[in-house]
Amino acid sequence: MTALRQITILISFCLVMITGHETLSVDDTILDQLINQNGCPKCNLTGVILAKQNFIGADFSGADLSGANFSDANLWKANFTNANLQGANFSGANLRDSTLSGANLTDAILTASNLKHTRAVGTVLKSAKLNKANLFFADLRNCLLNNADLSGTYLAHANLQKAQVAGVIFNGTSLQEANLQDIDFTDLDLETVILRNADLTGTIFCRTKTAWGQVDDSCPE
Repeated sequence: MTALRQITILISFCLVMITGHETLSVDDTILDQLINQNGCPKCNLTGVILAKQNFIGADFSGADLSGANFSDANLWKANFTNANLQGANFSGANLRDSTLSGANLTDAILTASNLKHTRAVGTVLKSAKLNKANLFFADLRNCLLNNADLSGTYLAHANLQKAQVAGVIFNGTSLQEANLQDIDFTDLDLETVILRNADLTGTIFCRTKTAWGQVDDSCPE
């Protein structure tokens, strides 16, 4: 039995003893594949606990990882294309150079995670917690970020062209030199946001609070 298998079973056993409920919903065949083949595309891995583990370059494309725990895991260059990651916990995880395009990360926790150079085109991040995450040069084109928490998030040089940001919390967010083309910032508070040298081509500012005052340039007459 591998060390990862032992750790996973031990954690699951402890949770059963404490809560009276089984948390790990992965059968032995799938778990063996996950460990031995470094991933499990299109598998049902709901609620799997893989915190602090190394899955460099792992393939989880199309997998159901809703409620999974990857906190503090090393997922460098991992592939989560079109995966279901609703409510998954990636806090403190290393997702640098990973692929999240088309994935569903609704209500996911990505607090203080490393998402440098991540490809997340068309990714759903609705109500996700991205506070204090590092998204330097991340590709977030056409992302759904509605009601996400971007407090203290570093998005310098990130590409957010045509991203949807209704209700997003921008508190101390760094968007310097980011691509913000065609984004609608109507009714949002950007007073503490760093926008230095950002590309604002086609950006909508209507009742938008900024460091230089409220901007209503794009409001309909």
